[in-house]
Amino acid sequence: MTYSNKNIISLFFRLVLGFVYLTAGFSKLAPDYIGNVIGPSRVPDELFSACVLYLFYAIAFLQVVAGILVLSLRYAGAGLLLLLPLTLVIFIFTLLAGFGATPLINVVLLGITTFEIYREYYAFSNQERVNPFLYYLSGKIKNQYSKKLTQIIIGLSVLSLFTVLFPSIHLNILLSLALGLLTFMLLRLSHLATIDKVLVVLFTLFGLSVLNGIWLKEIDPRFFYKALVLIPIGTIIGLLRMVWYRYKLKKQAG
Repeated sequence: MTYSNKNIISLFFRLVLGFVYLTAGFSKLAPDYIGNVIGPSRVPDELFSACVLYLFYAIAFLQVVAGILVLSLRYAGAGLLLLLPLTLVIFIFTLLAGFGATPLINVVLLGITTFEIYREYYAFSNQERVNPFLYYLSGKIKNQYSKKLTQIIIGLSVLSLFTVLFPSIHLNILLSLALGLLTFMLLRLSHLATIDKVLVVLFTLFGLSVLNGIWLKEIDPRFFYKALVLIPIGTIIGLLRMVWYRYKLKKQAG
């Protein structure tokens, strides 16, 4: 049975949240190697102080930890609980610091995080009607193969975090490998439709473009702008997927 629109939206919400925070954190810790989607990679000169610097790097560390947990999918619940207060703190900080449109983006991320926490709570507080999709992602179903893959993905990400004090190209390699393994694991989900797998591949391509954007930009200065085209393409395909699924349900009911 194909995953419902609600489940697919939940999956991609988690992928987006995890990736946004993972790259936001790593880009602060290794700004010369890892790119990001939103947020500043360095403390602005006008805000530079020891107190702000400590807060900046503490937030970066927590962003990486939360991003790793959410992207693992199996431990996304813990990551989402960490993201809720973290996103609120970031929103207040960016609002007071006058970071342009960043606070608005943080409001959107806060809304998505709250929605996904509600999904987790609803699924596991109604044991008789537990959502099989979230049930699978949480690891309650004993799939040892995907469990080992998840552990490897987390291990690669944690290794990147521990070696960030010695920033080099190895960070790009480790994180790209982790993203590749996550993609492989997702493509093995038996209830993903072909169109869902296309969306997963597009997400991976965009993710690799962001992770390696700093050095890819040296090859082609307009590379990142070209990679941004993947966002509207993915959005259109996602909307088509929702229409297709609703049509499929009506056809089955008829």
